[in-house]
Amino acid sequence: MKPISKALSLYSVLCLADHGGPEREQALYGGSLSQRMLNINGRWVAEGSATAPLLVWSSLEVAEVDAAKASEARRKPVVVRQIGGSDIERFITPFGPAHAPALLGYLPVTATAARKLEADRKKLMGYFSVMLAAGSPESEADAQQAMTDMKAAAHKLRLAGIGNGSWMTAAQGLTGKWAVEMASRVLDGELACDPGIAPADVLKAMLTAKRFAR
Repeated sequence: MKPISKALSLYSVLCLADHGGPEREQALYGGSLSQRMLNINGRWVAEGSATAPLLVWSSLEVAEVDAAKASEARRKPVVVRQIGGSDIERFITPFGPAHAPALLGYLPVTATAARKLEADRKKLMGYFSVMLAAGSPESEADAQQAMTDMKAAAHKLRLAGIGNGSWMTAAQGLTGKWAVEMASRVLDGELACDPGIAPADVLKAMLTAKRFAR
């Protein structure tokens, strides 16, 4: 596991063709669109890291065979792309037999990581509920009522042990990298929505948070 060196500047990676994450992030925060590539944990990410590097193939032909396996297992089109140039600082690891399960889906996490992930999921859903309580305010009076409703929802959330009772905390919590990554995992189907919150509500809640967190 190492950063791509300048001497090895071109690799094949697997990408989810219709991931949707880049478009969601651009709608929320602007900036350029980044392709989502497969990492060693079976997740689609914009870049690798020291703990979860991207999987790379030195052979385009082998990569295409594995892309077909991933497409069949995940029931979504997986394509081969090549990275190099500006991508050389990303962390990678060569694909090998031990990484085959990553082609098929998300890999199981440890019990400790699973507990943390579930706590983060509950916090995310709680913050969503606060923002969704605002409805769709169109006037100043509507905005004032929205804040009242969000305050009530935030107070209810605090009684459930999440947050500090401030709707602004919920709004700010949904405007950073953590929220974007967690929301993507919900929309990808890795994490479940709470009852009463549909996947279609996710983007609405995050756009509302962006509006009120200004």
